[in-house]
Amino acid sequence: MTIANPLAGLVAYLVGDTNVYTATAGRVYGGELPKSQAGEMPRATVLCALSGGGGPASDAPELRVTCDVSCYGATPYAALELYLTVKAALRALARDTGASALLHSAVETAGPLELREPDVRWPVVWSSWRVIASERPVT
Repeated sequence: MTIANPLAGLVAYLVGDTNVYTATAGRVYGGELPKSQAGEMPRATVLCALSGGGGPASDAPELRVTCDVSCYGATPYAALELYLTVKAALRALARDTGASALLHSAVETAGPLELREPDVRWPVVWSSWRVIASERPVT
């Protein structure tokens, strides 16, 4: 049995949101920032990564995953503005399909937290989200 990838679904959902796409020019990534982008940073970019804490065990065919969402910007204010755009998109999430995943909802569980990347000092606003998705891929 194949299980849907909720991270790929979340990235596809955010890229498909008009406001997020406009703010980032489609620079929304899952897992890690591509090496090809590092030389262009800091600029409006969203990075989504699984961070554990999936929730209680259940026999229901669903995934409850925790995702860290990092919103980068050229300045701390730009990173915060991008976070607010992403937050609006994720709060509006209600049964959306993307990248063969059916996403049911997203709820912010922590954040926002304004930071700078420790190694490169890029401004970033971090938040954590509980995403509920179906295990079954959508075809």
